[in-house]
Amino acid sequence: MLTYSDGFYAEGALNKVDDWKKAKTITLGPECYWYKQHFHEKPHTNYIALDSSLGPLVVSLQSDDDNNLYRVILRHSKGMEAFTVEKKDIKVKSFWSWLSNSKSKSPSAKKIVSYLKPELSGTKFQQISNQAIQNYLLELEKPNVFNNKYRIGILYCKKGQTHENDMFNNREEDASEEYLDFLDFLGDTIQLRNFAGYNGGLDTVNDMSGKKSVYTNIKGIEIMWHVSTMLPYFGCDQQQLERKKYIGNDRAVLLFSDSDEPIKPTTVASKAIHVIGIVCPFKTEGGDSSSEIEYSTDEENDAEETEEDDNEESDNN
Repeated sequence: MLTYSDGFYAEGALNKVDDWKKAKTITLGPECYWYKQHFHEKPHTNYIALDSSLGPLVVSLQSDDDNNLYRVILRHSKGMEAFTVEKKDIKVKSFWSWLSNSKSKSPSAKKIVSYLKPELSGTKFQQISNQAIQNYLLELEKPNVFNNKYRIGILYCKKGQTHENDMFNNREEDASEEYLDFLDFLGDTIQLRNFAGYNGGLDTVNDMSGKKSVYTNIKGIEIMWHVSTMLPYFGCDQQQLERKKYIGNDRAVLLFSDSDEPIKPTTVASKAIHVIGIVCPFKTEGGDSSSEIEYSTDEENDAEETEEDDNEESDNN
């Protein structure tokens, strides 16, 4: 039987298909704009096909000469898959071009897709090149960007603290009762190792992002809270960059403050945060504990997104 060799493409059935495949499968997370980031408004081709097993297919193919690889998005009724594969692994050289010592031609879309998904080797692909399909594929990413899965940061602020470094250095054992009650209100405290729900980017194998977190599931909507006091703490790091790595990259952050002293929304320096909410505890007239929340949005980020949406709508019209 044939075995894998660089520069050769195998036609037909294979023994041990995995020995031939060196493609890298890209996991498209719930917040991934892969088509927008790598394909839209860049040279690429789109194809449609009808497969007896998967049904209608839409394939996007891009040749990245700078990195010497192909990017592929395969969409079908069961979901969406993305791949990158080095060109040298699937470059095809015909027998006649080998005899004449001429340069090999680029492989067809069918050969590339068949390399990635051998079960599609018999499927016929038709190229489509109008702008409408590109706009449609761009829109296709939007409805399921979050897929009812959200990650939100929680930052604890003690009384008198005004600098983010002080807040990121707060530890759970020194937290107020009101803060801990607020975490209980948000959701369930879960052990991260082997957790089967939405992990929000936290490590669920080796406890690299802490041993526990707070998780919420409301009617199928999953929220993983990036709780600052539950993320790894390093006494030698004044900025606690490991904690800020998560919370600083969340789009929304709740800052729980033990006092009602004013806090600037820019307290946490981040270009990723779009919305920040300030939560403050207080006592009701009857002496019961409660809390209030105020929130602020990043006008610059909102303006950029609105402008993008307007431009996309204009293109569609």
